[in-house]
Amino acid sequence: MKKQCPNCHGWYSNLKGFKHHLRHCRRSIDTKSSEEVHRLIANPTLSIRSSSDVFAPNRSVLSDEDISYNNEDFIQTVDSYEDNNEDNSGFRPLRRKTMAVTKFQVMLNDLLLKHKASLLLYNEIIELVSSYISSPSFNKLDKFKSRRSLLLSTEKSLNTSCLRPVNGTVRLHNDSLVTVPIFDAKHMITSLLTDPSLMKESNFAEGYNVLTGEVLNDHPENKKYSEIHTGDAWSPDRKRYCQNAMDMPVALIVFVDKTHTDLHGALSLTPIIFTLTFFNRASRNNPKFWRPLGYIPNLSYGKGTSDKTATRDKIQDEHDCMSFVFKSLKKIHKNNGFDCIVLGQSVMVKVWIHFFIGDTEGNNKLVGQYPGNREGVKRPYRDCNCGYDDLSNPNPKCKYRNLDELREAKRRKCEDEDGGKEYY
Repeated sequence: MKKQCPNCHGWYSNLKGFKHHLRHCRRSIDTKSSEEVHRLIANPTLSIRSSSDVFAPNRSVLSDEDISYNNEDFIQTVDSYEDNNEDNSGFRPLRRKTMAVTKFQVMLNDLLLKHKASLLLYNEIIELVSSYISSPSFNKLDKFKSRRSLLLSTEKSLNTSCLRPVNGTVRLHNDSLVTVPIFDAKHMITSLLTDPSLMKESNFAEGYNVLTGEVLNDHPENKKYSEIHTGDAWSPDRKRYCQNAMDMPVALIVFVDKTHTDLHGALSLTPIIFTLTFFNRASRNNPKFWRPLGYIPNLSYGKGTSDKTATRDKIQDEHDCMSFVFKSLKKIHKNNGFDCIVLGQSVMVKVWIHFFIGDTEGNNKLVGQYPGNREGVKRPYRDCNCGYDDLSNPNPKCKYRNLDELREAKRRKCEDEDGGKEYY
């Protein structure tokens, strides 16, 4: 004979199960529990039960003590046990209909664990979803887009298709082809000059006129070596490239260094990125003030330690890729700059590379310098003629190299391999 609970009105075919239910019926605990019952559950991002205040009080993510369930959240079904089945040795299956929000949270937590994501990412996603579904513009009929569709629609609405990279093909010394993604230098520079969040007075170097490149000599910051415009090379370069009143000097700081995206170095590439010299040091340390020009792939991929390619050919291949990356920058020089509206004024942007930064190995490859640890090298440093005996001198009197000497070294090496090496 079936029995009905007077509190929750659930039907039970087993007498003993019915009596057990009456002692633990959720609606019979007290008057408050008829509407909500607090349950202590395990935090999905912790490995043990935590009673500490994990979440901030004003966040949309609920803590363990704030979670409550209504009677309609779970629907209990009648246990299909016969009256003569009085065995209590095992657990009886309790079939319940789980809430959709609980299913979503469990699936989200499982997905993040599968991809080894940060534990904090779970709370951030829950907070983002909670703020979205609680907004007045929420519509359950709206469909989410895939990542690619979202990027394409955003690109179209913001008109930023000019910032997309273009995959080019470069032929190496052995007639093999490599793909080099490049960005247009003009649009990359324009994205910096027209960004109101970056072009602020607080982000500029002190004692410097951004539009004209003039250095304020009476400014206290210009009485010492500090920002780039206080160096000895700034004024000569500005006079060389900017000769009209409408010209705006935009000098680049180019960073080139090889980086690895895996543990073994097979998936490595060389990014070529830049920033502008009129930004102060604090801004130049911020990634938001940098823009890419291109990426050189790993040209030695798959060759391993048995690669017998000559060093000259390796460096030439990298220089061919860099020449392809700087193709758009050379176009700006051939066109004698480009027009742009900066800080509300129409100017002619004059661009040049002020200097390169990177590590010693990368900089040696940029200028074709023999490594300083190589046998027979007389000049271990690429910028001067100092030898090994001068490296321990705390105050050396360096004689810097010039382009004529580099051309002479290249001519000698082409005519005589061994004699050219001695010149280095």
